Amino acid sequence: MRSLLGTLCALSVFAATGYSLSCTQCLNQNGISCSGANVTCSTNQVCASVHLRASIPSLGYSNRDMFARDCTSQGLCNLYGSFSFPNSKVTFASSCCSTDNCTSTLPTIPDNINQPNGLTCPTCFSSDGSLCDASQSIPCTGNENMCYVENAIATGFFPILARGCASKSVCDIANVEQLFIRNYLGYNANTLCSSAASNGTIYHGFLLPAAIFTALIKFMFG
Repeated sequence: MRSLLGTLCALSVFAATGYSLSCTQCLNQNGISCSGANVTCSTNQVCASVHLRASIPSLGYSNRDMFARDCTSQGLCNLYGSFSFPNSKVTFASSCCSTDNCTSTLPTIPDNINQPNGLTCPTCFSSDGSLCDASQSIPCTGNENMCYVENAIATGFFPILARGCASKSVCDIANVEQLFIRNYLGYNANTLCSSAASNGTIYHGFLLPAAIFTALIKFMFG
């Protein structure tokens, strides 16, 4: 009983004051694992792993895997999604754990993420600073139910212009405070997401900022 009371008291202290985990921080731009130093997280953060896969023929990438581990807010945990632009797709999945220096399970990218879902979006992509023509449309796949428009500048690269399909989870990630991927990047982005339609029309309703796209694209160029 004394041990139980002690445990409950300790938990109550953590709940009242907040508890900071220690997590591994690392990045591998060509693989599905990484190792690095342990860092102390901000209060109430957890340890996260993110697996990205990029298929971009114009850059010579065919299912290139990328992997990162770090502290993050719980809103980034156990998500998956993708975004698509002409002839290219980037997919991601995340997982988390909540003990010191823990290793979360390898995030799994679902097999059906490439299955067309009947939605389409206007699409184009430019990485050399030129305008892109979005007169064509792209079929959305998996849980891609949003259309996105991005105008971004990443440190050391030309302005990036892109339009295409995206999962709502990808758009929402930008709202997670202290998104750990940003620790590795320097960028300035203006990205909008809106609901996709079966006829490819973008609904002009609530628009979500989604700077995560720039982070993912910066990974691809690395």
